[in-house]
Amino acid sequence: MQGSYYDTYRYVLSTQVARCETGGALVGTPVLSAGTTWSSGSTAVDGNEAIVVLVGRLCGLLNGSEQCLTNPDPTYGLPANGESFATAYRTPLNSSNDDWDVPVEEVNGSWYVNVPA
Repeated sequence: MQGSYYDTYRYVLSTQVARCETGGALVGTPVLSAGTTWSSGSTAVDGNEAIVVLVGRLCGLLNGSEQCLTNPDPTYGLPANGESFATAYRTPLNSSNDDWDVPVEEVNGSWYVNVPA
């Protein structure tokens, strides 16, 4: 899995796409730009849920100016130090500041991003 922000829509359930179109909720940052490039790092899987770590650069407009964040850590946000998978999975769903660890779920044999409400 790699590409630009616009490529990520194909990884979102059709019932959740509207959440992405209202403020860039896909990975929790406001309106990501086409300058965003990423690839997948490490993953953790528990049943039909998984956490996929994004590695790369996320760029977007914040307070009227283009800003970019980078993540070189392919294990960012994965369960560590005794943290449960369930806790690590919920963290990006409950935080608008958690852009690198993406919760995904398996539906009918395909994996899709679980977009925060």
